[in-house]
Amino acid sequence: MKFGLAVASAAAVILGSAAPVQASSNLGWLYTVGASGGVFFDADLNGYPNVEKITVCDNKSDGRGLIGRLYFDGITSNGDGLIDWIKDPSNDGACTSMAYNMVAEETPVKVEVCEYMGSSERLNCAVGFARA
Repeated sequence: MKFGLAVASAAAVILGSAAPVQASSNLGWLYTVGASGGVFFDADLNGYPNVEKITVCDNKSDGRGLIGRLYFDGITSNGDGLIDWIKDPSNDGACTSMAYNMVAEETPVKVEVCEYMGSSERLNCAVGFARA
């Protein structure tokens, strides 16, 4: 009886200590403060595993464009962790996007969307988090 309890206890410890699997997660739409536009981060592009896609849409005719940035969520060797960025310069009815294998699967990322005007590229920013 004691042997059976010991085996059951050991199995519970082993199974209970297994790390949960972290799946890729889309961010969905993330809008600037004031909702002049947004960015969408697609962690696994439908039909293209291991491909991430960023879409930026400027939705307001205000003389400002939108910039979306993708960062590693954590410290990297280059200091800022910037992976890539994309701009939509005007509200012309079209969005701008790019898709490729940006990061390794299951990598935590930070997504930022900001308005830009001239050399000012961090206006009314919003930040979100996802897993590639």
